[in-house]
Amino acid sequence: ALLGAAAWGGVAAAGGEGPLGPGSEHMDAEETDENLERYRQRFAAGGDALRKHGGSLACSACRMAAQRFQNRVARKIKGNMGAEQKREVFKTNLDAACAHSAFPQQTAVVEKKGKEVYVDWRDAVANREGKVSVKRMSPEVTDDLVAACRQLLHEEFREALLRKVLDIPQGTKGSEVDFVRWLCGPGRAALCDEGDDEEDGDHEKEEL
Repeated sequence: ALLGAAAWGGVAAAGGEGPLGPGSEHMDAEETDENLERYRQRFAAGGDALRKHGGSLACSACRMAAQRFQNRVARKIKGNMGAEQKREVFKTNLDAACAHSAFPQQTAVVEKKGKEVYVDWRDAVANREGKVSVKRMSPEVTDDLVAACRQLLHEEFREALLRKVLDIPQGTKGSEVDFVRWLCGPGRAALCDEGDDEEDGDHEKEEL
């Protein structure tokens, strides 16, 4: 049977009630590492939308997905919200983070300072990305980003993201939490190294 997303997020379906609600419970670090490995094997066998184009583009895709989670989900979390309100905001807005309309209409893969990154084609042609070498540009590039976003936010890290949202302290806004660094860095998805944000080609503006 396929491993459920709840298991990867640090919880297991079981009796009792954990921090994510009925049917959840804490898992120790060893169990989480084992689930991570099973998840990676699952996507390697069935096609890994997030990592199939290599580590540099996986980092870039992760940062773009996490930025959209930051703008479309996390920043709607207010300091006076309780757990149930946070769950509702998460559930209601998560799909918007990976909607096709959330990404550039035309996305290009470019080489920038020796690394491949995803950028808005309009930024590349307007020289807003600095000196870059265009590798490819097609509608499929944006499709790849959407698929990677859904794998990351809906499959691999849905429950971990919910836990992080629920753990935001009372009085703290979701916009104050750096979800990009938290999700894509060594502590979670481990797709980006420290300093990778310096090469980031995403210039998405916050929603009003």
